[in-house]
Amino acid sequence: MERIESRWELKRRIDYLKSTGKVVGLVPTMGSLHDGHVSLIKIAKEHCDVVVCSIYINPTQFNDQQDFEKYPKNLHFDLEILENVGCDFAFTPSAEEIYPEGIENTEYEIGSIGEVMEGKFRKGHFNGVIQIVKRLFDLVNPDVAVFGMKDFQQLAIIYWMIDYFKYNIKIIGAPIFRESDGLAMSSRNNRLNNKERKIAINLSKTLFFIRDNYKNIPLSNLIITAKERLKSVDELTLEYLEIADTTNLQKVSEIDSAKSAGVFIAAKVGKVRLIDNVVLF
Repeated sequence: MERIESRWELKRRIDYLKSTGKVVGLVPTMGSLHDGHVSLIKIAKEHCDVVVCSIYINPTQFNDQQDFEKYPKNLHFDLEILENVGCDFAFTPSAEEIYPEGIENTEYEIGSIGEVMEGKFRKGHFNGVIQIVKRLFDLVNPDVAVFGMKDFQQLAIIYWMIDYFKYNIKIIGAPIFRESDGLAMSSRNNRLNNKERKIAINLSKTLFFIRDNYKNIPLSNLIITAKERLKSVDELTLEYLEIADTTNLQKVSEIDSAKSAGVFIAAKVGKVRLIDNVVLF
């Protein structure tokens, strides 16, 4: 594996590889890699000849400065993981490489998919996501890009981007990778202490409870029961718990077998904010 910090060196290498007919894949990350990220890289390797994993903690998608400052960092460990999984290039740029002319102020009109759930609780977050992903797409010029479905709404925004900017990039949504107890793998899990780690399991337990009962209990009653359970858990603060159409992310109040729906959750455990989801049908 080769580590590249310069955008120009990356472009030179990628341009040459693509000129020889190689299919290039991109896995964008903010580092603090875990087995979930490894699964993304493995998927990229199945579809591509060359895989680039970017590691850059993008400040524009954090609506909480303290969250940005506390985001876990361990570049040496991350590079070892990428080496072991057979990644071809680790792109580890500085802020100056990503935003050489400073951070742009463009505000994107995403529409309703960007206004609900994460968009409601993290103002400006998706605008920052679009800024960095667009920048990485332009720098890497990938044929394929892989994103985890744990950030389901983000994935919907990426599909919006592909259409809006007319990118010729195949987007692959990778299944959520979970711990043995069901907790969705996340870099933020590293900030949980042992007590908080046990509390965090309530998120996936709640999603599984809804998944296992939505055919037999009215959705409104199911959501009420689930929220009451979560509110009874000390040191867990629920932000949202919603059942929504997986296409437009708007709330659904009843089952429609002709449309896919999922259940989406965000909560703070202590001071750590976690998200998760399960597609129901």
